[in-house]
Amino acid sequence: MGLFVGRLRNLKAFVNLRFALNPARNDEMLLLSQGRSPIIVQTRAGNPFDVSRVTLSGNLFVLADEALQRRHPFATPRTQVSGFYNCHGLVFAGRRAGIDDYSLIDRILREDCFEHVTLQDLLPGDIAIYYDNQSGEAIHSAVVVSVPTPDNPLEVITVISKWGTGREYLHKLSDCEYSATSRVEFRRIKT
Repeated sequence: MGLFVGRLRNLKAFVNLRFALNPARNDEMLLLSQGRSPIIVQTRAGNPFDVSRVTLSGNLFVLADEALQRRHPFATPRTQVSGFYNCHGLVFAGRRAGIDDYSLIDRILREDCFEHVTLQDLLPGDIAIYYDNQSGEAIHSAVVVSVPTPDNPLEVITVISKWGTGREYLHKLSDCEYSATSRVEFRRIKT
């Protein structure tokens, strides 16, 4: 159990569980399997990168997700709790695995030919990358699903993202755990 708790403290992908971890109750948290995924994921340039798959069991993950829902009541859950993939796995690996190494995100953006998109040019299908204000790391990613238009200028930017080991959520760009301590950049793959 200690190895898993140490892994949780080291993986920023599980940052949303930090408030739910209670050292006195670690018996509630079980890791069924962890490690490198048998799936090979690579960039357009043909360079593979490590991904992970984690199968989780235990009530703490559900409790952590319920706490997220209470803090973000306007976010709409779309899936069940799953550690199988994370936000970066949703955006860049088709929900097949998690990408735990944040330094890979800039490499993926570069090698897959993503270009910066301004707020005025933003379209559904573009991606939002949340960069930590202190470290500069890409700590979260999401897919844009709606944007303001001339016909509907009051529309807010809405995204779908995966919150750590929790669920996928449909939410406003600024209504998530990462928005208060990060800046957001938008990207689109060059065609």
